[in-house]
Amino acid sequence: MLQYIIRRLLLAIPTFLGATFVVFFIVQFAPGGPYDQQMNALRKGQGAEGGGSALGTESMAIPPSQLEALQRYYQVNEPIWKRYLMWLGLFPRPVNDYLAEVGEERNVGGGYKVVARKDAASGTYNVYGLDNPTTPLDDWFVDPSQKPNSVWLYQREVAGIFTFDFGDSFRYRKPVTELISERLPVSMQFGLMSFVITYVVCFYLGTQKALRHGTKFDVVSSSIIFIAFSVPGWALGGVLLVILGGGSGIDLFPTGGFQSSDYDNLTAVEQILDRAWYFVLPTVAYTLGGFASITLLMKNS
Repeated sequence: MLQYIIRRLLLAIPTFLGATFVVFFIVQFAPGGPYDQQMNALRKGQGAEGGGSALGTESMAIPPSQLEALQRYYQVNEPIWKRYLMWLGLFPRPVNDYLAEVGEERNVGGGYKVVARKDAASGTYNVYGLDNPTTPLDDWFVDPSQKPNSVWLYQREVAGIFTFDFGDSFRYRKPVTELISERLPVSMQFGLMSFVITYVVCFYLGTQKALRHGTKFDVVSSSIIFIAFSVPGWALGGVLLVILGGGSGIDLFPTGGFQSSDYDNLTAVEQILDRAWYFVLPTVAYTLGGFASITLLMKNS
């Protein structure tokens, strides 16, 4: 038993890495990804400012400084292996990017100003704080820029999947961890309810099927659960909304949300019933497809 657990744990490592690489590859290289969408947004923005038509928008050139900033943000010029390690949180990535002119003061947030100077002897650039203009700052780095007499000032940070820093949501413009924390309580309630219902129903159904093996009840119930297994949850949810959510049938259950507007004014029992009322349709759509495997497991165990 111990060897089996160890093998499973060791197998989880390449499985996890393989899954992360597939996700990373799709996000990075599939057409219409975040980088492509930002490029299109910049083109449309330039077209809108110039008063061009929709046809001319696609041919509008993106300013080099904006294009360079976008390429640095998504690290598109870095090797694929380095971008993957940055995404995992195993390699430091540039953060707090600022385009600055050499020898000119640059505000880097919080009222703190720095200046980049070129060492005449070595030809390298160093960053100095105005409070100590003789000692280079160790936590600031410099990359050359396509803009003449300008450089990119940045810091480094190890952040990614392994550090539970998932960045900002491209859609909601908020940290992903914040979005997860907002939705986690509802997801946990929904998952717990689905878990209990699934195992209670499947335990009883699997036991009855085992006791009545080969009977009409066994055949009919198997047909029903396999039909339910073949229907995607999202499709079943849409049908339930139309029939029972007031789409064109009975207006019995709410079509969205997870609690009533006066939820805070209800008693504890009323709050439980109110939440359960909102959870009926999504729970049915989510759990019905899983009845087949668990029921057969109960029957054959």
